Amino acid sequence: MSPKTILHPTDFSDAVAPALEQAVRLALVNDARLDIFHVMLLHSEDAASVERSMTDYLHKARDAARTWSAGTPLEGRDLDIQTTIERGVSAYEGVMDRASHVAPDLIVLGTHGRSGVAKFLLGSEAEKILRHAGVSVMTLGKGAAAGGVADGFAHALVGIDFSADSRRALDEARSMISPSRGRLTLLHAVAPIAPMTYTGDVRSHFELDPDLSSRVEQQVRQLAGPGSYDVVVTEGPAAAEIMRVAEEAGADVIVVGSRGLSGWERVLVGSVTERVVRFARKPVLTVR
Repeated sequence: MSPKTILHPTDFSDAVAPALEQAVRLALVNDARLDIFHVMLLHSEDAASVERSMTDYLHKARDAARTWSAGTPLEGRDLDIQTTIERGVSAYEGVMDRASHVAPDLIVLGTHGRSGVAKFLLGSEAEKILRHAGVSVMTLGKGAAAGGVADGFAHALVGIDFSADSRRALDEARSMISPSRGRLTLLHAVAPIAPMTYTGDVRSHFELDPDLSSRVEQQVRQLAGPGSYDVVVTEGPAAAEIMRVAEEAGADVIVVGSRGLSGWERVLVGSVTERVVRFARKPVLTVR
């Protein structure tokens, strides 16, 4: 991934601070233009207050750039920033209009968690942007910290399901990791045995077929081809396994593919990609 224009929509809240940090890092690493955008909803915000918030946000972006790049080859690199405020009826429509105008290579979003154990959902506007954007989207949710070193990400974990989507995710991950010290982990999760199919004490496909793990690993390596990477084959719900292994392996970004289920009305895979985006405590790149 070598984006030349990065769009970062913001509402100036603390929840999007990690996304700003990530957008700044990506802009510096790729010498890209960073387009910071805010939709001022009709009749709901004072223009002068929004202008002050944008000025403060711009200072935060430049401070983040100086702090993170200090002592690296990127120290002193100028951060090319465009800031834009527009009136709109919704954040989603405003961001889509802005995206059509600037044609970004990547959108970097913060997501908003709603409190309570029963509900932890993407903010409705962020969710719609993620579904309908025509480019790849990187999201940082609650608890996520910006990742990356001076020449890319240090460790990317890619979910592999052998679809065309996961192949594109793998290509993207390879282009975004550090060429000097980057690690790549490819993970395939074998679906668990459904409870109604339990036979005696057997609870795992690996118990029924001891060679399954090695065969799946071989298939992953055939898909990935030559190169340096680790392969992990696990058993369990794919989204949960992706997040678990990412935490245990210390990955600083998760890369997943997107998949359209019903045209423009649904782009995310509800059972895997959407759950990773909602709950991961890592930056998640959803690749178009």
